[in-house]
Amino acid sequence: MSATTRRPHPHPMARQLVSASEACAARGQHTKPCADCPWGRKALPGWLGSNTSAEWLQIAHSECQIECHTALGAQCAGAAIYRANVCKSIRTPAIIRLPRDAERVFATPMEFRAHHDAGSGTLAARARAARVECSPSPTNESIAMSTRPTPEEVAKEVTKLRQMKPSVRKENMFGDNHHEAIDAQIEVMEKRLDEDDIYAAYGDDTAEDFSQNLLDSAIEDRRWLDGEESEAPSAGWQDLVK
Repeated sequence: MSATTRRPHPHPMARQLVSASEACAARGQHTKPCADCPWGRKALPGWLGSNTSAEWLQIAHSECQIECHTALGAQCAGAAIYRANVCKSIRTPAIIRLPRDAERVFATPMEFRAHHDAGSGTLAARARAARVECSPSPTNESIAMSTRPTPEEVAKEVTKLRQMKPSVRKENMFGDNHHEAIDAQIEVMEKRLDEDDIYAAYGDDTAEDFSQNLLDSAIEDRRWLDGEESEAPSAGWQDLVK
């Protein structure tokens, strides 16, 4: 593997407690919320940067373009999905629109506020109040609520993905190929690809066949293997089964 293909591990989009100063250049527009997205149901309570939950909701229900705080140059996928969940119609063509996903992203303003306002005593809220920018540290790993799957669980997940793949809708409205994304997840598990391997295999955004959806799916799979994601990859495809 050449030096030009290696990526820092873990990438800001794949971990939590990320400050804006740690953001990396986006390799295309992602279509799923990153691990640190405040609009995601697995967000750390109270980790909202300098804005309150009420202020973020005001922004989300406006015509403002919301940038991703972990990927420079990309818009916030979680905010776009939240807007779809609450039927917020965006008139500005430049702002991304994504399909509804109430499993990954909050479905109502009340859910968003209840989750984040309950975090007033958490590490995230204390850091924000003190205007402290948290950087990667070994303590961040302890935040992961799930444990790494066993080899047996990984093998079962590979089998499940293979069995369900023919029944999953092949493409979405953006032309993303779900079957190729499932194949990528299987490859990550069978070959034990780490994040550097994933970016080397799927992260060349100058290639004609580059797919941000495929890259996101592979990274999400890696997060499950690392115990940073409790939901198995197959669960994410259930809603797309025909």
